[in-house]
Amino acid sequence: MPPLAGALVAAALTSAIGATAASIVGALVSAALSFVAQALLRPPQVQPSQQAQSSAPTIDNKITVRQATAPRQIVYGETRGGGVYALVHTTDNNTWLHLVICCAGHEIEEFTEIWFNDEAVTLSGRTVVSGKFANKAHINKHLGASDQAADATLIAESAGAWSTSDRLRGIAYLYVRLDWDATVYAAGIPNITAVMKGKNDVYDPRDDSTGWSSNSALCVANYLCDTRYGVPVDYATGIDETALIAAANSCDENVTLAAGGTEKRYSTDGGLLSSSQPQEILGRLLGAMHGRAPD
Repeated sequence: MPPLAGALVAAALTSAIGATAASIVGALVSAALSFVAQALLRPPQVQPSQQAQSSAPTIDNKITVRQATAPRQIVYGETRGGGVYALVHTTDNNTWLHLVICCAGHEIEEFTEIWFNDEAVTLSGRTVVSGKFANKAHINKHLGASDQAADATLIAESAGAWSTSDRLRGIAYLYVRLDWDATVYAAGIPNITAVMKGKNDVYDPRDDSTGWSSNSALCVANYLCDTRYGVPVDYATGIDETALIAAANSCDENVTLAAGGTEKRYSTDGGLLSSSQPQEILGRLLGAMHGRAPD
């Protein structure tokens, strides 16, 4: 019996991603993982200095963790981030390990890169074809649309652990299947992260468009008006559109770099936790452009 998968025989792990997680993955049954599985999926040790900052709305964006309950991640701009396991399950005589990793609690624009540990992998279709994990890992990407269907491949491959009702609507996630190899997975399950272009419902009054943007001013307005994670503010009555346009234009100004080339004056690229206080999140978003919110 392969030691990596054998430690996870018939184990399905469900993770609550926010307050409604029970309904999201209610069809799955949480099972006890073996000692070895716990070792493979053990969350990283938190240093005292990190504990002191635990109330901050930022996350360690390079770690994917196993956690019974977890707040959802809000992603703006483009950033590399980890996630939370919603499923850990083995099939095919413990040769295939199925992982569902929830990366953001909303629809995103795209997954631009997938990383296994410190290696960015290349995909052909859903199969990894580069580096150490070539032909030993397979990935399906789901962007978190509100009408998102359950992963058909996972349903077919998971021997009943995933069903058509497990749609994870409104959650951007990865389905990863690892194929057992004693050499490739000698160190256990790799830390799987992704580079994401985040929220794609950012409104830009300059051209009346809605989509992905890393413009700091527009991201602040999006958070303020977000009915799920924001305050929420009514855009028509609570946002000074003239001031917003001026701030957005300022953020988009090109600044010459000492090393050559240019970049936008202000850009917001990172992840926030939905469990944080709105004033903390807003403070971080405003800090990205040295901005302030009027009383």
